[in-house]
This record gives sequence, C-alpha cells and structure tokens, in this order.
Amino acid sequence: MKPALIALAAACLMSLGTAHAAENKPQKPAAAQKAAKKPAKRAAKKPAKSKAAAPKPVPAAAVDQPLTEAEKNIAKLVHTGTISCDLNTKVSLEPDADNPGHFFLHMGKLRYHMRPMESRTGAVRLEDTRARALWLQLGNKSMLMDQKQGKRIADGCMSPEQREFSAQMDKMPRQSLFDQKP
Repeated sequence: MKPALIALAAACLMSLGTAHAAENKPQKPAAAQKAAKKPAKRAAKKPAKSKAAAPKPVPAAAVDQPLTEAEKNIAKLVHTGTISCDLNTKVSLEPDADNPGHFFLHMGKLRYHMRPMESRTGAVRLEDTRARALWLQLGNKSMLMDQKQGKRIADGCMSPEQREFSAQMDKMPRQSLFDQKP
C-alpha cells in the first residue's frame, strides 16, 4: 500500500511541475520550502490584480451586424424610459443614439447594450449577446433574465403602456378557447 501512495505523490508532484525542481536542487528544510513558495505566490497574484484594476470597455452588442427589417420593426415596439419592477427595483431603457435600433439597459450597477431579436412567440426580445442578458417585453409586463445563470434578475417590470394593458385585461379577460360555442 505504501508504494502506491508514493507513486501517487510522485505523480502529483510531476503534474505540478515541482518534480524537476526537486531533482536539481538540494533538499531544504520544510520551513524553508514553505517560505520560498510564499513570495512566489504573492508575486504571481500582483499582476493579476493590476489587470483587474484596468477599466473595462463598455460591452457592445453585435453592432457590426446590421439589423434586419424585422429587427428594426421590433425596435419600434420597445418601451423606453424608467420602468418600475417588483421588489422596488427600476430598469432604465434608453435608445442608443449612435446605433439606431439598439438600446442601453441599466439596473443598479448592471449595464447592458441590447439588440432586438426575432422571437417565435411575437414577444419583444432584446439581447446582449456578450453578457448573455435578455430583456423580454410582453403585453402586460417585462423581465430581465441572466441566461448564464438561468434566472430572472428583474420581474414584473411595467411601463405605463403595460399598466394600461394589464388594467384592460383585468376588466375584460380574454375568452377561453374551451368557453367558445361552435
């Protein structure tokens, strides 16, 4: 059993690249080995922090691809402005002046550059393909979804037009297919 453990330990050392260094250098006491490893780890972390500190560019949706006529028509249906959502959150949806048909969506610290996409259901759909964010606008509400995590970020968002539509639905609900007489 001990030879198997030794072989496993040797394989681990080789995969980490330390086996070669151990063969070429004389053995140091365990305390000296730990002290030698710590500065190397700290030095490796410092460049990573400097990269993270660099400002990130504003993500842009696929602006290089022109919008189709269908996507341009979808963009005309988007409700813009500050939209109230459930849980006292607000979403700001503004048109991009430099790229007609595209939109900027802001919610707290989240920033997205959205592009209209066709949907089979007829719902208004805006996507930020890089951040994998999705804004779905229905007749009575809108929602912001994170496609990476598969969850809703904001739900129950209603523009004034959607509030009006929802009130009309409450007053005159649609007739069920099962209630219709042939």
